[in-house]
Amino acid sequence: MNKNISSVLKNTNFIKLWLAQFLSIFVVSLLNFVLIVRIFEGTHSSVAIAIFWVIYSLPTIFLGLFAGVLIDYWSKRRVILLTNIFQAAAALLYLPLGTKIWPIYGVVFLYSLIDEFYRPAQEASLPSFVKKEHLPFANSLMVFSLQGAGIAGYTLAGPLMRVTSSHFLFFLGSILLLFGAAAAALLPKDSPANYRKPLENGFNGFLDDLKEGYRVICRERKIWSSILLMVIWGAVATLVAALAPAIAEKIFAIDFRDIGVLMIPAASVGAILTSLVIDQLLRTFGRVNLTRLGFAVLGLIFFLSPFLDLSITSDLVFIIFVSFLVGVAVVATNVSPKTAIQENTPFDNRGRVFGTLRTLITVASGVPMVLGAALADLFGLRLVLSSAGVILLFSSFYLLRRSDVL
Repeated sequence: MNKNISSVLKNTNFIKLWLAQFLSIFVVSLLNFVLIVRIFEGTHSSVAIAIFWVIYSLPTIFLGLFAGVLIDYWSKRRVILLTNIFQAAAALLYLPLGTKIWPIYGVVFLYSLIDEFYRPAQEASLPSFVKKEHLPFANSLMVFSLQGAGIAGYTLAGPLMRVTSSHFLFFLGSILLLFGAAAAALLPKDSPANYRKPLENGFNGFLDDLKEGYRVICRERKIWSSILLMVIWGAVATLVAALAPAIAEKIFAIDFRDIGVLMIPAASVGAILTSLVIDQLLRTFGRVNLTRLGFAVLGLIFFLSPFLDLSITSDLVFIIFVSFLVGVAVVATNVSPKTAIQENTPFDNRGRVFGTLRTLITVASGVPMVLGAALADLFGLRLVLSSAGVILLFSSFYLLRRSDVL
């Protein structure tokens, strides 16, 4: 076994962090699938799905920048532990809602508000448990966990909805989040990156800490270029998530509930295989070329798929092949930018930098998601997908035109 792979997999603290992330993402994917199906069945509107994602994004827009600063004041282990517990409680709030659409949006907002502290804390913690030379493989596993947990959640959600009630799934999600909290509790205790208490130096001091995070980003090309690449990918990925029911139905001619059985396992295999050979791929292509290749594959899939005949896109072999390529490309596009951010961000600014990254991705995703969903309803899905492919290709190749950006 590759030495880096062996070292990371023997790192018990990494495994605990990895497990906590997997369970958190799995649960949110499982529950979001149930909620999206409920909303889509009640409205048959892509705009209603887009509203769901917008409401999920609102806490990031209003709190994301400040959450990153606060995380640097606190123990990241404690943040991960408490957010898992609070989300377990929030998942139970879905139980009494029944088929009411608008109350769902309120609980979604609360769940996302809690998640606003979890994600940056988890991402900022990784370099504390993994050596620098092991970060690419560790990040590939984290990317796979991020995608794979979502894959597993969406894969199981459809079949589970056919054999059990949504109430059972909400209860199951709550229990799994408590397991994630247990994994976080077993992590070693850590010290805050910033020993001052929030607002100890007044609100102006708090803003100075926020500005310091921006200065770190702006003066290091590898950080801001990596952030921009991840923002571009995040915006397109969120747009595709909002359009997922329509894509399944109109492009691939399958029931949205069956997307987990037909497409997601193939994408998972692609992501796993790419994660296992990520060190070899980086040595062969280099960070910039591998990232460029991943964006090219995704851009071409989005651009070409809408123009293919339904007899091709509905073919099972084609669906599996495209899904496999998406899994490969997602890992290829995400590993190097995330590793570059972790390598070049000082310890005492990681919360702020990852909080900023999450905020920018959310803000950049909001307009194209809502506008794309509206345009898909008005002018057709194919125009929106092909346009997203063109934007993904040209913007990523422009940012990756230099060899020193990652």
